[in-house]
Amino acid sequence: MLLKSRSVALDLKRKFVNTCILRAVLYGCETWPWTKETALTLRSAQRRLERAMLGVRLIDRVSAKIIRSRTGLKDWIHTALKRKWNYAKKISLCRDEMWANVTTGWLPMCKRSKGRSKTRWLDDIAKFRQRDSKEFGNGWTTLLDGCINKSTELFAKKTRRILCYRDKRVK
Repeated sequence: MLLKSRSVALDLKRKFVNTCILRAVLYGCETWPWTKETALTLRSAQRRLERAMLGVRLIDRVSAKIIRSRTGLKDWIHTALKRKWNYAKKISLCRDEMWANVTTGWLPMCKRSKGRSKTRWLDDIAKFRQRDSKEFGNGWTTLLDGCINKSTELFAKKTRRILCYRDKRVK
């Protein structure tokens, strides 16, 4: 009710969303395999929350850009991608014996089922670097050469372009 209340200032709502809700929604996003479905789910959830904060209904047909400028919230997709890249950087700098590094490079001994393999969290980083993640095996840390922040920004922009292209196709 705090977010829908008209008597509560927008600054307070924004602070509540950025400190509490954002952390809960993006919990564990560092290890998510990044897909279009994940991005679309995050984007629609954020837009739904922003409309609730402002008291705007879908019938009012207010554009997402106007709503975002009024609320001033951080973009959840960009935040999730930034966390993912920072986590990958942190893991790549760890010792090889650390459990996080061991589980990241782990490959199961059993056979996989037929069909396309499931997306792994490393696949989107490799795809962004225009390489195949199978090439690297345990040497995946070479994918992170260069500036992490610059890569994060570029990856977020590329993801936004894909989502905007999808929106235009739907209309």
